[in-house]
Amino acid sequence: MKQNLKLKDTIMKLIIATSTILALLTGTASFAGTEQHERPDIQGPPSFTQPTDEVAAGTILVAKDMARWNLKPTDMMIQTVYSTKGYVKPKGGDN
Repeated sequence: MKQNLKLKDTIMKLIIATSTILALLTGTASFAGTEQHERPDIQGPPSFTQPTDEVAAGTILVAKDMARWNLKPTDMMIQTVYSTKGYVKPKGGDN
């Protein structure tokens, strides 16, 4: 009977040790599966399209520049419109 208890005690210890090892391995595998080691997609700043306006070359260029690029005052050019509200003060070091 004493041997029977020893055998039951050994079997119980083996079952507890096996279930502990399985629990640890399952937890480790579960944790490793949810963690991502990839870098997320880095998106750059949003691109803004500037409004443009079609104007005659003579309204934005001087005669010297029109001669350099072989343009007539009536040739149409695309100009990007930058809107500002009032005077923009330059900060220190800006020229």
